[in-house]
Amino acid sequence: EAADWFYTQQNIIYNDDTLIIYAPDAPVEAWQEYYTTKQGVRDPLEVISQYTLKGEDLRDKNFVYVYYEHIGMLDSTRELLESNGFHETSNDEYLKIRTYMR
Repeated sequence: EAADWFYTQQNIIYNDDTLIIYAPDAPVEAWQEYYTTKQGVRDPLEVISQYTLKGEDLRDKNFVYVYYEHIGMLDSTRELLESNGFHETSNDEYLKIRTYMR
């Protein structure tokens, strides 16, 4: 359901300055393959795992979505976003998606 929601954000989801941070501890590649792209039916989105996220990944971004189902968002992920000038603008507790903007 969360993956489908991202595709409703057509005005910004495909922009180069938008990033999705995937927080669950399952492989991000499997989520991309089966839930976001539906095995190639939809265009891929820019998604990175919170476990590999670095400040340089945020350099050219203005919008960040954090999908935090299961284990939640790590404090280090939140701190990295805040130290790079991002602030939380919304939190959908049903879909488990936080939105950050710079």
